[in-house]
Amino acid sequence: MSLKVLLVGGGLTSALISSLLKKVPVACQVWDKARGAGGRMSTTRSPTNSNCTADLGAQYITATPTYQSKHHDFYNSLLSSKVLENMTCKVEGLKDFPEGTKHYVAPAGTNAIVKHFFAEGGHQLHFEQHVSAIDLQPDNKWLVRTKSGREEVFDAIILTMPVPQIFQLEGDVQDLLNKNSELTKNLKSVKYSSRYALGLFFDNNTALRNIDWDSKYLSDHGVFRFVSLDSRKRQLGDQPVAAVFHTSITFGEENIDKNGDEVKIQLLSEVKKLFPQWPEPKSVKCQKWRYSQVLEAYPETPGYVFISKSPPLLAAGDGFVHSNLDGCISSSLKTAEALKEILVQKTD
Repeated sequence: MSLKVLLVGGGLTSALISSLLKKVPVACQVWDKARGAGGRMSTTRSPTNSNCTADLGAQYITATPTYQSKHHDFYNSLLSSKVLENMTCKVEGLKDFPEGTKHYVAPAGTNAIVKHFFAEGGHQLHFEQHVSAIDLQPDNKWLVRTKSGREEVFDAIILTMPVPQIFQLEGDVQDLLNKNSELTKNLKSVKYSSRYALGLFFDNNTALRNIDWDSKYLSDHGVFRFVSLDSRKRQLGDQPVAAVFHTSITFGEENIDKNGDEVKIQLLSEVKKLFPQWPEPKSVKCQKWRYSQVLEAYPETPGYVFISKSPPLLAAGDGFVHSNLDGCISSSLKTAEALKEILVQKTD
């Protein structure tokens, strides 16, 4: 009989673990509070033109020679499936990387990377399922509840949400954390940057045609750190243009608790100052990322931690390594291996 495993979170780490568990005799489900897969690899469509899309989270993938070799199978899977392509667009202000580093873009949007690995795993995906509580059952299993009232029992759980959100869960999971002061201290030491992303959808490919860059880092701007013409960044010259702005860490931290509509108005005003000649967009999306990139990872970057070994309850993700594709791959490899060892023992 296969054991039931729940992955909480619909982002990259869950997708990778799902893929790694595809040959393990488990009945795996993925629950996420959002309406679709992606997490911080978020691709958004214009409400007035479905062909106009923008990456509001991760922008492109950078792979150093070390990780190209270490994670070759993952990159080969993405490249052979055309989910990733070599980045050839013009990026102003791109910092220096080790010789041999490669940059990739996802032509269909960065959430295609997450969808690719979920498809490889072939497990059940359930969206709009906001996990609210985890309780231990007398038969040494986990009862998981959502805010909408769904309840289901699992043999093992892997939490892949940003680390601070673990402390928002109710039930016996909090009792476990309260009894392990060292684990709690280390989990609370994980820090993330906060940012806003602003997407301007122009819905045609001529609106910003005269700009001589595709993406640009703004090192000396007080609000924005990065701007990208998304279809051009993804090398889709004939597609409608969407412009994406990411704020600086400082602006994000100072404004993360403000009303989103107020911040959107402020950001649009800053765009007008930067690019007064731009036409009015057809639509606008302001995305708040309270947990953007990892600033301080879990001590000694183990890739995952056990909150409970029996029954298994693990926490994993970039907070236990570092923020990028390779950090999530590293976490996923270690997490999947740890879970496999426990599951083998349970089925013996």
